[in-house]
Amino acid sequence: MFYGNVKVLGTFITEWDEGKATCKELLATKESAQMYAERLAELAAALGFDGWLVIFLFAIYGSLCSAILLIIYFACELLLADKYRECNR
Repeated sequence: MFYGNVKVLGTFITEWDEGKATCKELLATKESAQMYAERLAELAAALGFDGWLVIFLFAIYGSLCSAILLIIYFACELLLADKYRECNR
């Protein structure tokens, strides 16, 4: 949190054909999607972010769309698990 309880978000942006190719590589398998979600969660915790603003500036179709939803799911799952642990301390 920032001053006045304002949330602080990191920004992850991919765009154009290069960004699409990067996303295909990062999200090639369920395991790699989960690994990158974990890395984003670790970075957010280390840098004091409350989460991530993820922006895809290219057309999303088919399996890439499913993979993107999967990484969002994993990231939310990790964030909720961290918040749950904090509440139980």
